[in-house]
Amino acid sequence: MNKEGAFKEGLDKIETLLLCPSLTTGDKVALYLFQYKLHRNRLKNKKAQASILGAQALQKAAGISYSLDLQLLLAESYALTQQPQNFERLFPQIEKEIQHYTDSLTLGRFYFLKQFSVDRDRQSAQHINFLYKALEYFKNTTPENIYYKGNLLRSLGNGSRTHGDFDKAISFYSRELEVWREQYPPLHFNVSICHYNLGNVYYEKLEYQKALDHYLIAHPVWTTVFEPESHRMRSLNEAIGDMYWELQNHPKALEYFNYAVLYEEKVNNDTSEITLTVADSLLNKGNYASAINYYEEAVKWRQKTYGENHMLTGACKNFVARALQSAGDMEASLDAYQEAIIILVKGFEDTSWYANPSADMNIQSHQYLLEALIAKGNLLKELYTEHNDVKDLTAAWDTQALAIQLVEKIKNNQMSEGSKVFWSTKTTSLLESAVDTAIQLYHTTGEIDYLEKAFYVSEQSKAFLLLASLYDQEITAFANIPKEIIEKERIIKAEINEYVGRIESEEKRCAAVRQKMLKLYTDKLHTLQNEYDVFINTISQEFPQYYKLKYNVEIPSVQAIQKKLLVTSNALISYFLGAKNSYVFYVTSENISVRVIENTEDLNSQIQTLFALLSTPNENNGDSVFQNYKQTAFQLYQRLLQPEVGAFMPKQLMIIPDGNLAYIPFEALLTESSTETNYARLPYVLQKTAISYAPSASVAMHFYTENGNGLDYYGFAPDYSQEADGEFRKKQANLRFNIPEVEFAASLFNGQSWTGPEVTEELLREYSKKAGILHLAMHGEVEDEHPLLSKLYFNASEKEDGLLNMYEVYNLSIPSQLVILSACKTATGKLQRGEGILSLERAFQYAGSKSLVATLWSVDDAASSKITQDFLKNIKEGQSKDVALQQAKIAFLATANPERLHPFYWSSFKLTGNTHPLQKGNLIYYFVFGGLLLLLGGVWLFRRNIKKNVA
Repeated sequence: MNKEGAFKEGLDKIETLLLCPSLTTGDKVALYLFQYKLHRNRLKNKKAQASILGAQALQKAAGISYSLDLQLLLAESYALTQQPQNFERLFPQIEKEIQHYTDSLTLGRFYFLKQFSVDRDRQSAQHINFLYKALEYFKNTTPENIYYKGNLLRSLGNGSRTHGDFDKAISFYSRELEVWREQYPPLHFNVSICHYNLGNVYYEKLEYQKALDHYLIAHPVWTTVFEPESHRMRSLNEAIGDMYWELQNHPKALEYFNYAVLYEEKVNNDTSEITLTVADSLLNKGNYASAINYYEEAVKWRQKTYGENHMLTGACKNFVARALQSAGDMEASLDAYQEAIIILVKGFEDTSWYANPSADMNIQSHQYLLEALIAKGNLLKELYTEHNDVKDLTAAWDTQALAIQLVEKIKNNQMSEGSKVFWSTKTTSLLESAVDTAIQLYHTTGEIDYLEKAFYVSEQSKAFLLLASLYDQEITAFANIPKEIIEKERIIKAEINEYVGRIESEEKRCAAVRQKMLKLYTDKLHTLQNEYDVFINTISQEFPQYYKLKYNVEIPSVQAIQKKLLVTSNALISYFLGAKNSYVFYVTSENISVRVIENTEDLNSQIQTLFALLSTPNENNGDSVFQNYKQTAFQLYQRLLQPEVGAFMPKQLMIIPDGNLAYIPFEALLTESSTETNYARLPYVLQKTAISYAPSASVAMHFYTENGNGLDYYGFAPDYSQEADGEFRKKQANLRFNIPEVEFAASLFNGQSWTGPEVTEELLREYSKKAGILHLAMHGEVEDEHPLLSKLYFNASEKEDGLLNMYEVYNLSIPSQLVILSACKTATGKLQRGEGILSLERAFQYAGSKSLVATLWSVDDAASSKITQDFLKNIKEGQSKDVALQQAKIAFLATANPERLHPFYWSSFKLTGNTHPLQKGNLIYYFVFGGLLLLLGGVWLFRRNIKKNVA
């Protein structure tokens, strides 16, 4: 019965057996121990303790020494019933005895208990490590360990959810669900708890339909386990009602809200039901604001059930505030949000709207506090609009700045990349509002500090994961910790990337026969992720300064950016595309300015039109397409560039795009309305300035920290003519110009090239880490739905399939000065808000490449070869990389056949990263060596002068 999860039936059976007169003391002890486990499995911890104490009393009366099994269960009971003194008295004895045991079940149970021996708040790293250690001993699910394995995964899920790592929480809860399903029927109570927890996480991720699906699975089970008036049942009904409300199904929302308040009078012992009935009636009509009284009663219920200062009470206060805001009562809403903040931050008691806690205070829930702060900041901005009191606008900025600080605090921790992306996406509206607030303050007060803050916030919205990776690579270079630890982290992360890619590949194939393979990969990934979490937690304990530095990614100041990236002849333009309006920041070596572009929706429409005109050379309706292109390219120039650079165009211009702007080449914009009828003579931006790109100014700073490898050239150009279609790879059309392109470059730089039918991934892995210039001329393919599977096509070998996937590039070390991705669509891919385009170009940036030439769409083989060869000749002559690419494109326009003058043929190529001319090696080496030569020369001259004087 225990094995099948029939706990209640098992307890009934034990009660019957205990009445048997012929039972020995040993029999009774065994039954009490089983009774303990069944009560414990039903979460009846007090009843379970009575059983274990009964077993202990029987053994004591019979003079039988306590077995380790009984001591483990007794300590477990003390922990589950929160009796720390009894636990601390017993646990040291268990620690002594455990040394004589080697079986997995006993050791796993010991580490399960050890989690209770540390303060989970103050020693969270140790606590989590003990959970992982226990989990290691329960790799295979058995009836004996199922309770421990399931609850360990639940604890890890709860911890991840508390820290905002929702993707990881979903992973743990889903694994827990698998554990229970292996042993128990689909409607078992433990299965329902998993669904409830999964529902909560999806609720917080704003994925309401998924949340509702899980809640509805739990609901019929809970109705048979809990009384209708229990707080658990009320919480579930409230959650289901909330989901229906968010999904615009108001009648169903009312139905479950009514379930939640059916026993309100019985629970609260007050006369709130009439008020609630009225509120529910109004709620049913879709008038959310009129439900205020309902939410206020819900607050009272939570105060009585959980306590006045519990975080769930604070969360409910947010609902009250939101309803008041919807009703138009701004001041009452601000009061309610301030009350929520006071509840959610221990030690903060200021009731003034203009007061905020510190991010370092004792915060009960970052998520609920973030919700309150975001809403409060927006309300204060509305208040400023009404009263025009700058005090309100300043308070709005202070509140939003604190909210942003909280988001960064959540993201600057060890958590899954998916969760970091979620937090970046979730807070986009916060960042947009904060940028607008800071700009309003700048225009109102004239204080340049607010303009710099607006730019700083816009930087926080861009390429956070890439920035964190580059930052991590840099600090490990000088971190004062053993090299073997750095290497161990690199190996674990590489394996995780590998298995994430393999799993995505298997999921894409969707072949039933490969489900076993997928299961093996998934299990291996879970093991690696657990190992990495333990490793990072250990780092936090043994090397706290390094850990703090590792997860404290910094955004540089405007002054730092001006000093490092900009000189008098160049400038930087950074875009921030909001939902309503967009912003243009123009930064030179001495100044910064900002401009608002109204109507982002219309701007995006123009961007999409231009991309369609550029990426496909439409031979039909040629004149109408030509006119449409001229009009759109000029209109976009007027909106994106002209106000900043129309009067004075810098020689070099760094573009930091946002959103869909990352898909278009700014070089192809037109600086004036033109009556020209020839593509070659149009007034392109290309002819005015050399343009380069960067994911963000913060990331660009890292492109200029080192010069990478020397000038060693390595080129790769496969021949596909001898290939045939395979199971996972289609035959690629042969390229006519890729081999001559690479051979030319190898000759130009006196480097090495690999061409022909045996250009394999192994060759790239062997030589890429040495390359100063890495040149890949081959086919490429973008996977929008599975970005990690975007790939470059090498030749297959006995060991490798010849498909260099994006996830494999992440694991390479390519600190090249320049990487040329002479393949189709290497700079394009899926756009991820807050991160940019998930492209192959980006993967090479992760791998350490300082500068890349990549393509925005499918390129013409001959045009690609011509532009690339001219570009390489220009950089060989010492030109900066952006100027070299500019001049190569201008030369192409001057010499190309008329049918290849369309911007499709030349504007796809873009330069991202460091624009400096190629360096012969590490500058530090040359500075030191040059300084030494100067010193020796000075000594020689000094001695020579002495000899002359003596003579």
